[in-house]
Amino acid sequence: MAGSSRGNPKLGDILRSVGVLGAALLLVWAATQFLFGSTPETPDVPAVDYSAVLPGAERETGADLLAPTSLPEGWKVTSSRVRDGVWSLGTLTSDTDFIGLTQAPEGEDAAVDEYAEGSERVDDVQVGGLTWTRWTSPDGESTYSREVEGPEQRTTAVVTSDVDRATLEQYLASLS
Repeated sequence: MAGSSRGNPKLGDILRSVGVLGAALLLVWAATQFLFGSTPETPDVPAVDYSAVLPGAERETGADLLAPTSLPEGWKVTSSRVRDGVWSLGTLTSDTDFIGLTQAPEGEDAAVDEYAEGSERVDDVQVGGLTWTRWTSPDGESTYSREVEGPEQRTTAVVTSDVDRATLEQYLASLS
């Protein structure tokens, strides 16, 4: 009986075949990265008109609520609401970093525990002529808080983000 003319492949033949297949897969991957990019596009989140919601929210909460008077080019508020007496405002920077503002009828320590869990007090800072308490969370997010006197009640504003300190303080200075 005649055996196969091909015989058993040698280790060198196997390694060459695997190398050729690997190179082909690498070439296909590189082509798709070049043609389609490596990062998905950020969805275009629409801006909301928080100034239209603010007066009703203040009546509902009986508090003076904070909101930016102006934002830098490319920034936009993407969410605003009042639920159970808590004012929330979400803002995206031009780099699509999120800054969250929550204003609640709790004391400062309780509000930070609720909305920036695990954060530790760092120091007090002056921003826009107002004193804010600066906090840092275990995962590196920065939080600023301060009590806000209102016509009917005192609330605590808590602003949290992982943007750099200068950017976050720029946002704080815009709040009125």
